[in-house]
Amino acid sequence: LGLIVNGAPSKRQPELATFAESIALDGYASADQVSLAYEGFTARIKATLRPDVGLTFALRPHGPNPPAGVRVALQLQLHPGESLETASGRSVVLGPELVSIDDCGSWIRHHGWTIHLPAGASLRWPQFGYNPYRDKPDDALRYAVGLVAWRQSLVDAVVRISVP
Repeated sequence: LGLIVNGAPSKRQPELATFAESIALDGYASADQVSLAYEGFTARIKATLRPDVGLTFALRPHGPNPPAGVRVALQLQLHPGESLETASGRSVVLGPELVSIDDCGSWIRHHGWTIHLPAGASLRWPQFGYNPYRDKPDDALRYAVGLVAWRQSLVDAVVRISVP
């Protein structure tokens, strides 16, 4: 029978969107965003581009058993052979050796950018994602990412990326 329902993108074409609303929610209508519903909370990620790249993580409880906190994680595209600095005073040149920083402080600086983080953020390098073509994680350093993560209570947290 062929394709029955199409999920084609609908950017700037609200008439094609699967879901649409015509009201502004919590001031989020002026930025790109995505909302994800989990069993005990809803997560909304809002992205703004000016003056810096900003990501706002808004967590809202729902249901009979909302969690007290949620783990939030971002994969950072880090560059092997280059240095990484943290507000907590750590400085390392990234290579194949495991880097584990339990408290980065309020920022991480690398490759010309600085990411400003919530308190208590940790960093792990190298982390390898699953490659479905190999049926196992990639293991070449060029595919590695840095995993920055923090525990967040059900309030808003802002991550800001600045480029000088």
